This record gives sequence, C-alpha cells and structure tokens, in this order.
Amino acid sequence: MSLLFICGLSLALLIGGCIALYLLTARRYQSSDSVANSYDQWTEDGILEFYWGEHIHLGHYGTPPRRKDFLVAKEDFVHEMVRWGGLDKLPIGTTVLDVGCGIGGSSRILAQDYGFAVTGVTISPQQVKRAQTLTPDRLTAQFQVDDAMALSFPDASFDAVWSIEAGPHMPDKAIFARELLRVLKPGGVLVVADWNQRDTRQKPLNVWEGPVMRQLLDQWSHPEFASIEGFAKCLTATGLVEGEVTTTDWTEPTLPSWLDAIWQGVVRPQGWVKYGPSGFIKSVREVPTILLMRLAFGTGLCRFGMFRAIRGNSGYLSGLEQYSAMARGQDGIQALEMTKWFDPNYHYLVSEIEANSKPQANVADFLETVQRLQALLGDRAVPIIFSLVTLLKLSRLEGDFTVHSSAVASIEQMLQQLRTGVDHLPIAQIWINPDCGLKTRRWEEVIPALKNMVTATKVLREQINANP
Repeated sequence: MSLLFICGLSLALLIGGCIALYLLTARRYQSSDSVANSYDQWTEDGILEFYWGEHIHLGHYGTPPRRKDFLVAKEDFVHEMVRWGGLDKLPIGTTVLDVGCGIGGSSRILAQDYGFAVTGVTISPQQVKRAQTLTPDRLTAQFQVDDAMALSFPDASFDAVWSIEAGPHMPDKAIFARELLRVLKPGGVLVVADWNQRDTRQKPLNVWEGPVMRQLLDQWSHPEFASIEGFAKCLTATGLVEGEVTTTDWTEPTLPSWLDAIWQGVVRPQGWVKYGPSGFIKSVREVPTILLMRLAFGTGLCRFGMFRAIRGNSGYLSGLEQYSAMARGQDGIQALEMTKWFDPNYHYLVSEIEANSKPQANVADFLETVQRLQALLGDRAVPIIFSLVTLLKLSRLEGDFTVHSSAVASIEQMLQQLRTGVDHLPIAQIWINPDCGLKTRRWEEVIPALKNMVTATKVLREQINANP
C-alpha cells in the first residue's frame, strides 16, 4: 500500500469525521430554552463578542458595497436602519422596544445618538447581564429577559418597536408579528430587519437548496425562516397595521458581512491565544455555516428583508364581543378553523385557535364573560382555562392574559396555572383539553406538552386529595 494512498485515505477519513461531527453537534431548535442556552454559552465565553463586537448582526456596506471595517459596518447598519425606518424624525425621549437586543449594541446607539428611552429584551439571561455591564448609567437604556412570542408588556406600551435578526428564532411568525404590533402605540412605527427565505410558493427549493436550508436552520437554533412576502402578510393579517407594510431587500449592502466574519479570525489571531484550543475549535466549527449563509444569500435562496409598519388605531375587542367575533369571523377577526361555540354538551369559552390568531383580553372581562355565559347557558358554559394552546394565564391577575400560548409550558408553569384556576373557579369547571393545538404545533412540542400536562394534573390531584 503506497504512502500516497495512506495519506489520501487518512485525509478522507479526517474530512468525513469533521463533517459527521458538524452534523451531529448541530444546535437544533427545540424550544425557546435551546435559543437561550446557545446565546448564554456564546456570551459567557466572550468569543462572539470578541470577533463580532457589541452588535450580533450583519453590517451595512453601502449600495453598491464598498470596503469597510467589519465593526464599523455594524454600527452603520443601525444608523441606516434608523433613517430607513424614519426613526430619526422622532423626538428625544421616544420610547423604543428593542426585541432581540443581544448584548445591547443597537439599544445603546438608539439611546446615545438619538436620545430614545430604550428597553431591550432578549431570551438570554447572560446577554441581559452583559448588556447591563456595557451600558453606562447615563444612557436611557434598560434590559430584561423576555420572550418575544409572549411579551410581558401591556398593549400600546411603546412609541416604536425595533428588531434586528430575531425572527428566524421564532417558531410562529404570525404570533411574533402580532406581539410586535400589540405593544406598539397607535401611530407608532415598527421597524424590523431579518434573514428571510425566498418565497418558495413562487419557486420551490431545488435539489441542493433543501439540504442547505436544513443546515441553516439546524446549526443556529432556527425553527424556520419566513419569506419577505410571508412576514409582511403576517403583519397585515393582525389587523393592526395602518395602510401598507413597507418592505425592501438589503441583501446587497449586507452580503460582505459573511466573509468578513471569517476574515476576522485571520486578521485577529490574538483570539486564538486568548480563548485557547477549545475557543479556536468552537470558532472554526461555525465557518461552514457562515459559508452556507454566504452561499444562500449570494444565490437568492435567502434574502435580507426590511419591514416598516405603522400601528393603526384599531384595537382589540373585549369580553363577550371579542369571543363572539372570533367564533363568527366578524369585525375583521378571522373565523376560527374549528369552534364548538354552541356545543349541546359543554361550552368552549375559547376554542381551538389558528396559529395566526392571538386575541387578548383583560382578566376581569374574562371572569365577567364566564358569569354572563353561565347565566345564558347554565351548566353548559364550561370555560377551558388551560391546554396545549389555550393557556389563560390567570396567575397574572393584575394584568392581561394570553389566550394563545407561545411555547410549551413547563410542569411547574402548568401546575401554577391550575392552582390559580382552582382558587378562582370551581374545580368542576376546569377542563384539561388535550387535543387543543395539535394542528398548530410541531410533534416535537406536542409530545412534551402532553407529558407535562398529565404530570401537572396528577400532581394537583394528589395535592387536593392530601389537603381537601
């Protein structure tokens, strides 16, 4: 056996092993926790911040693109987005919500250069901690952990809502769109920048695009990419947009970012020393994904979408009127896909809700509605207060509750809501609806949700039996 053959075989095995390791160590999206854990790890070791700076997003290199420092291009992106969205015309003191704020780079620019009062939210506790460390006390910027699929803020809380490259981590784009607009004041402006997939309704994925897209999703905890057209439709479908959603494609001015990101590891080798062999391996591991991103954006498989919308004056219906409109498709609210509104045996206060529906109501309205329906229907009015999708968060009695759950609740969360339900409604009126939401969730969410629900129900039953 020749030396050349042995060397070739060894090289092939090494390459094959690296590819296998890359595929086996993918950070697939499982829940919001998998996203939070990924960003927590990158923030704790400091590698991402060392190479990407305070802005964990692409840069803007102009149109046509020109040579520019990688970190400067990222700062320029923020200013270009401000101008494109019209935020530079807003007064000092404007309240802005930065959804998916990372370690606060954009929030600090918005506060320092434009005088905005910024609240940055991220799913990662470590990012919040780092953002707070990097932000001087003199800046009007604060940070907190929050879930973009179920924001903790009341309706109409902010003058402007801002988000950069957070959308790919959202499992339901319709819910994400509605949350962004829900917390925006009437007349306020929403500006979003995101990675998007080509509209596959117009041109389906070909033989090589499917595997590439699969890796772009699996490697960086992305459940799915929306198309520019699809997400604009999600924003419009909320019924909360005044006029048209403005979109544009920033693929060209942002495209150099991908190769520049790899180049940082070459021109800044001090990072190899600072973070040691493990840091070097962790950084090199991301190179294939970055190259796939460059391929996808360069060939039109992916596009960099920009979105701008104005919140209209229309608001949510409340109480019985809201639920009646949901059931019948009135008042601009899309009819439910399936409703048991007047079932002869029992009454669903909130039926199975489509993924693009997210009604909101005040807890007082809910309890009043229960009483009114019971007066009309007697024992047939049985409100279902919690299930896979229909989670009425009665534990937040001081504020609003969310009808459409954004994520699979933990056993403790479900148990807490059941306990609260027992405190406020007769136990005979608390129904667990195991089939609700099966058509709007992925199986990898349905199975753990069912297990959590069964466990929480058993625990509560045991507690009630022990302390009747």
